[in-house]
Amino acid sequence: MLASPLSVINETLANLQTLSELLLDEVDERVVTSHQLTTERRVCKEALQTIRVLMPKLQAVRGSNVAAALDHPRACANCDD
Repeated sequence: MLASPLSVINETLANLQTLSELLLDEVDERVVTSHQLTTERRVCKEALQTIRVLMPKLQAVRGSNVAAALDHPRACANCDD
């Protein structure tokens, strides 16, 4: 069975939210100053910034007419139906 685009977007948004919370713990700016960031923490911070840019874009697509049109089930090319 094929996943619908809206369900993929919703699942991705939920996973990105969880990931951003985990990354935020690593780069908590209230505890760690930018001078104290290790290479790994800098990478986490960059990933967090990328997620913060991506999430609103996915939310916009989810609420658009395009997403609603994409959510119609398509025939599976490999199915016997």
